[in-house]
Parts: sequence; structure tokens; C-alpha cells
Amino acid sequence: MAGFGVASNGGFQTYPNLDAPATIGASDTWSSAPIPLAGFNAFAFGAELSQTGTITIQRYIDRAATLPIGAAITQALVADTFASKNTNDGICAGSLIMSIENTGGVTADLSDAILLLCWFG
Repeated sequence: MAGFGVASNGGFQTYPNLDAPATIGASDTWSSAPIPLAGFNAFAFGAELSQTGTITIQRYIDRAATLPIGAAITQALVADTFASKNTNDGICAGSLIMSIENTGGVTADLSDAILLLCWFG
């Protein structure tokens, strides 16, 4: 369930439960369903994986996530270490998909996958 908050200069929405699996198979990738951005213009994302991997965020101009816009944003994952990244690059988008790739040779445990959407007014 997403959480929403408002500050005097903007607002935020968290996605602490992205329906991410507890594990990701060896050399496999999990991807979220399309997440509507609804005017949010900045975001942060992160996760911890028990193997090496990569988190990727791809933005799309449409809400159905069929027309990519801009380059994908990536963050390397070191085994058993939470990693995160944020962006406020001004690209306007309708939705995004978050993907987590396990580049290790064995099944990896996934924990703390989170996405924070923000807007500033």
C-alpha cells in the first residue's frame, strides 16, 4: 500500500510494498507493474539483495508504460548492502517501472525494496 504525505513545499508518496518477491532466481530479473507518476517530478529508490545486482528505473511518457522516455536510471547492488539512488532531473513522465536484476549465480534474497515519489511546489 502506498503512503502519501504533504509538506509546505511539496509532497511525497512511498511504495514500501511493491509486490516484490522474497527471492530472485540466479541471473533473473523482477520488474514492478507500471507505477503512475501523477505529477511527481522526483524520486528515490533502493533495495538490498543477497547477491550482486542492479536496480533500474525506466520512465515512460504514457501511464501504460509502453513508450520509454529518457535513459534508464541504474544503481549497482553490492551483496548484502542496501543501495539507493535519487533523481530530480526534470524529465516529465507518466509512469515508471522498477526492475531488480540478480547478476549472481545463485538465487538471491531481496529485502527493503522501496520507491519514494516526490513533488516540489
